[in-house]
Amino acid sequence: MEHRRDLDGVRGVACLSVILLHTVVGAIQAEAGSSYDQFRIAIQPFLIGGVDLFFVLSGFLIGGILLDNKESTNYFRTFWRRRIGRIFPVYYVMILVLIALYAVDWFYKTPLISGLLYNQLPVWAYATFIQNFYMVSEGVFGNFLGVTWSLAVEEQFYLILPPLVFLLSRGKIVVIAVLAIFAAPFVRTILWQNIDWQASYLLSPARMDTVMWGVLIACAVRNEHVISVLSRLRMAIGIIIVFLAALVAADMFNYASAPLLATTTYHTHGLFVSTLRYSALAMMYALIILRLYLPGAGALRSFLSNPILVRVGLVSYAAYMYHQLINFTIHRAVHGGNPLIAEWRDAYLPIIVLSLTFLAAAVSYCYLEKPILDRARRQKYTFEEPQPQALLSRLG
Repeated sequence: MEHRRDLDGVRGVACLSVILLHTVVGAIQAEAGSSYDQFRIAIQPFLIGGVDLFFVLSGFLIGGILLDNKESTNYFRTFWRRRIGRIFPVYYVMILVLIALYAVDWFYKTPLISGLLYNQLPVWAYATFIQNFYMVSEGVFGNFLGVTWSLAVEEQFYLILPPLVFLLSRGKIVVIAVLAIFAAPFVRTILWQNIDWQASYLLSPARMDTVMWGVLIACAVRNEHVISVLSRLRMAIGIIIVFLAALVAADMFNYASAPLLATTTYHTHGLFVSTLRYSALAMMYALIILRLYLPGAGALRSFLSNPILVRVGLVSYAAYMYHQLINFTIHRAVHGGNPLIAEWRDAYLPIIVLSLTFLAAAVSYCYLEKPILDRARRQKYTFEEPQPQALLSRLG
């Protein structure tokens, strides 16, 4: 399918959601129960949900690429060459930064570097994309590289998705996607009950509904009959989106789970209800992406095609990867601690962090990511030419 600016805008929204949470909304110190605290409680799920939006969009885009090219003769080789060209350069730059920090800390210890290495994971955990499992097993979150857990989830899914799409028909893929969506909240509940909440949030099986929602929508938009039916239901889809957003904003899942969690008999049920928030977010984001492909979405497409959102979307990967390193470094250099905006006079800190983040991301995109990605994309999917005899039999 053709490149769409509005999907770049979706990526931009996801990126800004997470970065603004870490640098501004989550960093502002506020009293519990204050107006700002209540505001933060209402919007924080959507900002945290930027990661869920990344997952859904990634499932939609990557699933679509795999569906469109499953008949190619170089399916696996081309897919992985392009994924490596997209993911590895920025990712391994961050790993090199971590190695450099360890080296400097070995010879010359400073509070700044020691702070950046506190609660950090070993290099091999990042290099092998298993940091989310390491985080759960060791109870650490990785400091400024903690955000890479979501990248690990994606890469783990993309070991499974290409052979799945290659071997199965589209109908069977739809069945598997639906089963995964329904199974995810049960998996999250089991992981939470038997390990902890981090396991229910960080591990790939717990997030399979987000990626598979994306794959499901990718299948839907490639079926004219399904799109025709959904086009007639677009008003109902819009209502469902608003309803799900209202449930999340009102924190209804936590309110509903609280009395159940307070009991012994229904504690597991309470965990299940609490994890449904992630199911609601995944469904909401999937329906928003679907809505872009249905009639009457002009205003939504126009908003997401805004040049600012599109440009943020283009540099979103690097911005996402770099922002916590810059955020932690600036705050530790200024007041010796983790990101915190305690007074109005500290308001300049997030401005510096955001400016440096997007400057670094733009430079990275122009001089690191784009040249390598352009080279990787020279590898085209190729398809066997139909034999003349086969063509004659089809025509006859």
